[in-house]
Amino acid sequence: MGPVTDRRAVGLLVVVLGLLAAVIVPNAMGRTIPGVALAVPAPGPPSAGECVGQKFDPAWDMVGADPSKYRYPELALGDCAQAHYGEVVSVIARPTKAKVVVNRSGGVSIDDSNMVACNEATARFLGLDDSAGKPAFLFGYWWFATFSPLVALTPTIRQRAAGQQWLACATYLVNQSDVDGGSLIRYEGSLRDAESTGVGRDYLGHCPTEADWNQATSFSCPKPHHGEIFGSGGLSHDVARATLTSSCTKLVQQVTKNPDLVRDGRLIVDVQVIDTNGNTFKGATIPKGSTLHCGVVATGGRMLQGSLIAIGTDPIPWA
Repeated sequence: MGPVTDRRAVGLLVVVLGLLAAVIVPNAMGRTIPGVALAVPAPGPPSAGECVGQKFDPAWDMVGADPSKYRYPELALGDCAQAHYGEVVSVIARPTKAKVVVNRSGGVSIDDSNMVACNEATARFLGLDDSAGKPAFLFGYWWFATFSPLVALTPTIRQRAAGQQWLACATYLVNQSDVDGGSLIRYEGSLRDAESTGVGRDYLGHCPTEADWNQATSFSCPKPHHGEIFGSGGLSHDVARATLTSSCTKLVQQVTKNPDLVRDGRLIVDVQVIDTNGNTFKGATIPKGSTLHCGVVATGGRMLQGSLIAIGTDPIPWA
């Protein structure tokens, strides 16, 4: 029986070697796959509402005395279902070249019509415009006061190599309390119509630390503060303070979405005025040429810690 067993072992070995050869030989010869290799085309420009997925330098336009530093950051799209660093509000198909000039004193002046277009698109995206698409002038005296930074973003290297030259206007949020001028905030949701939805309110709002807004050293809503500015304006003629306070009350109700916000007296509507000399003005008749601010101030030594934009019936964010 021994020789028979040996022959079976040899036969099995031959079968195994045959299988190995079937695998190894074709690979050694190199495989051929039918078809033609084609490069994947570069994606086209983004659409309004798409999200910025990676950080960029929010101080990109702070060129100092070096005009060559005025370079738009590169767009890197991300998933809007995840926390992101900004949103595309429009695309400029044919951007113009910015004019950057160094004057005799070493200062830099910049004329960039692309950023003008981005500013207008950002206002529309946030819901700060009226029904005609123009900046809303409310109740006769007020423009919305929001902190809404914006940036123009270039195509990627691959897209530029494919001949794409558009610019994507994007808005984003920064922490205004940072000493370096503001760091990017990663947020969830959309800033579309944020004036009505309240998304990002703590970073969009203007919240002076001091009760005298002319003396404010910070406007960061996440920090404890005495009040919040909702509108600003100027005067071409003298106006009674009572008239301005009445219109400011309507603005407060619209921005906060809460008509009862000041009824219990813990918050009061406040119109603060800076005269043409840069001083706080307290008189009953506001002279023309003055700068106006409309908002609310907490009473009784209370402080807020958070914005009241579109707060509605949610709890007041007392510090």
